[in-house]
Amino acid sequence: MSLASIELVNKAVVSASSTNPNSNECYGGSCDVLNVKQTSPNNAEDHLTDWQSNPSTACNSEWVNADWSKEGGYSLTSMSVLFAKKDTGSTANKLSLKNSNGATVDVSTYLMCTPAKVQDGTELVRWDICALDMSAPTGTWDNIVSARWTFQPVAPSTGASCRVGVYEIQMHGVKSPVGLGIGAVIGIVLGVLALIAIVAVCLIRQANLRKRAARWLNQPRGGWESLELWAADRTNHHE
Repeated sequence: MSLASIELVNKAVVSASSTNPNSNECYGGSCDVLNVKQTSPNNAEDHLTDWQSNPSTACNSEWVNADWSKEGGYSLTSMSVLFAKKDTGSTANKLSLKNSNGATVDVSTYLMCTPAKVQDGTELVRWDICALDMSAPTGTWDNIVSARWTFQPVAPSTGASCRVGVYEIQMHGVKSPVGLGIGAVIGIVLGVLALIAIVAVCLIRQANLRKRAARWLNQPRGGWESLELWAADRTNHHE
């Protein structure tokens, strides 16, 4: 059995609480939730496509669900969410998981997230990179078949409608071996700083990997020009 970590959202059936019906407000002419997959094609200008929730003045929470149950259970290792320009202040710190036995658990307090900002053209967008706290109860991260992210948008000061906007969601894991927990499989707990380097390699969508990787950190026009850590804002949600 291979213990190599794979990205699970790509393999999942994804769904969302709502979708912006105005496709012109999203890159590539579609606000579909399928755009959060790493393998989703970029638009004609080589920009990441995005999912947007339906804009609302009620500012209710929105969710994205990824179900990879047809692939079997996985032991999770890390996750990240790259927010889009039109997101109104959402964060990726609300997560519930379902295991192969059908049990659902809220793991929000066991996420160790580092917010980062990535320059998208002339604007900065948020990138939440999260390690999973291995001090969680035994089995919390094992045999997982689906994940649901719940986002709470923030009302803009301008009085405009709230919306959630996401370029990409990633969840990494290894196939769950019978009788072994993720601690036994991995042998270590990934620190947040080490995780940043790992996720950075995986961030750029596979369809564009070769040409984007070479210029990712120093691109003269558009694209991802720089990555800055908000070290002062490093957040550990496990108290």
